[in-house]
Amino acid sequence: MPSPHDEHASQVIERAFRVLPDADQLATAGASTHADGTYPHLAVSAGGARFRDIAGTDYLDWYMAGGPVVLGHQHPEVQAAAERQLALGANLSLRSALEVDVAERLCAMVPGVEQVAFAKNGTDVTSGAVRLARAVTGRDLVLTSGYHGFADWSKGADDGCVGIPDAVRSLVYEFPCNDVSAARDLIRRHRGTVAAIVVEPIRYTRLDPDFLPGLRELADREGCLLVFDEVVTGFRVAPGGVQEVTGVPADLVCLAKGLANGFPLAALGGPRRLMQHLPPTHFSMTYRRDALSLAAADAALSVYADQDVAGHIAALGEQLRSGFAAANERVGLDWSLDGHPALLHMATPGRGRVTDRGAITLFVQCCQRAGVYIEPYRLLPSLAHTEDDVVHTLEVMELAMRTVRTAFESGLGGQLDGPVGDHLETRPDQPAALVAPASGRSRLRRSRRVLRRARRLVTRPSTRSRA
Repeated sequence: MPSPHDEHASQVIERAFRVLPDADQLATAGASTHADGTYPHLAVSAGGARFRDIAGTDYLDWYMAGGPVVLGHQHPEVQAAAERQLALGANLSLRSALEVDVAERLCAMVPGVEQVAFAKNGTDVTSGAVRLARAVTGRDLVLTSGYHGFADWSKGADDGCVGIPDAVRSLVYEFPCNDVSAARDLIRRHRGTVAAIVVEPIRYTRLDPDFLPGLRELADREGCLLVFDEVVTGFRVAPGGVQEVTGVPADLVCLAKGLANGFPLAALGGPRRLMQHLPPTHFSMTYRRDALSLAAADAALSVYADQDVAGHIAALGEQLRSGFAAANERVGLDWSLDGHPALLHMATPGRGRVTDRGAITLFVQCCQRAGVYIEPYRLLPSLAHTEDDVVHTLEVMELAMRTVRTAFESGLGGQLDGPVGDHLETRPDQPAALVAPASGRSRLRRSRRVLRRARRLVTRPSTRSRA
């Protein structure tokens, strides 16, 4: 079989749709929305703040693998540490001293952490935190705010996620970010049954200064654990995460993404009085002895300790925010770039016939064509980005904004490199209600109908068997 590097991008994408169930996610706004060759679908290499796609085009990267690459792609110290360990062995039969080294570093760096257990991704450690909270408190219910992975417990409040038993859904309740009163109402309704409040301490908006102290007070009063999911914010906002920034202590903290700068590693940390109850929860996995990721984490933590990574990232983020606001005012859009400067969130509402999805799709396409890679709707600065990168990005963004404004006035036709669907633009004779996104429950019902039809096809006897 030929290497993907020897094939045209369209051939690889065609193969992908045959063998990957989620091939429609190969591109930021949906691969089917863009013509072949214009939009990057498959990456082949990365370095610093840039990557190269299968067509040989280089992009300035503001997605950074979704957040893990806080120090930049192939950071030299992390890369060297991983290469040294690779020569010694990646996944060992016994746990290594590296595990102790990295755990000691985390205990010294993250407030309140006295013991650490390692895993591979954020879902592992958030699920471990919930199981530990249930074991310690003897309770079952969990209150959540934010995204905590794809496990049943964390997606139970999402009606659009299929395959989760109703019994599991009944054990999780969600409240909005920055809304202490909503969390208080849930505590009041379920008093004495809540095991944990699991929260992404910083999400898409600026942090309300009363939010985390309010949750801390609620947890103490209820006798449940407060868990900070710092899979995204850990090391990005400060070496010690949000606890260091706000001074609000969590009972347990979940770390991943930036911990090993792109290598798969996650950590669950907390005080010894709680972590000592973790072994009976059977928190274990095959790749727990992965020395390669631990070596990368050891090097990454040295960089976080020696350099003001969070300060550099925040400074670039503030430049992006102010420049975006100025361009928005010049172009005449009602767009914004908000949130913490280390993880900025774009709001790009549509206008006229152009839907919100159509606006961001065209904006992203224009930026990609100019070699600036962004994902809806988040910008993630890294240590590898420079002020020149910010200046160039803002120039590209303003040109993209002007193209979108033109589309607002004349329509998407002729602007997009692919077909204009109803989810991108409404037709004059089509009521907006007909093209509005389906609700979570309607998506769930539709998904269940599809699954039922699939099961009937799978279980139906074939013609050969009936013969």
